[in-house]
Amino acid sequence: MTDDDDEDIEEEEEDGNFWKWEVELLSRQKEVVKNMIRVIGLLESVETVLHGAAVANEGLREVLSGIEDGGNRAKSMMKLTVSQDRVPSNTQTPS
Repeated sequence: MTDDDDEDIEEEEEDGNFWKWEVELLSRQKEVVKNMIRVIGLLESVETVLHGAAVANEGLREVLSGIEDGGNRAKSMMKLTVSQDRVPSNTQTPS
């Protein structure tokens, strides 16, 4: 075996190692991209949940506003009833 043969073998080994490294790198890149796709899917799910929560929150605010309005009306009616009960009883209506 000559020195040229040894150099050829070393070059082939280097080329083989390079391609092994290249295949490994591409495999890792593929896994990274798959993981990124999964993360994007999860983020889309979270976005959907957050949108639903925001809609529910707005709905609950409207319900609360309606309850407060109803409470205010009830208080007003109660005040009117109490004030009508305080009208002097000596007033007689003409017959």
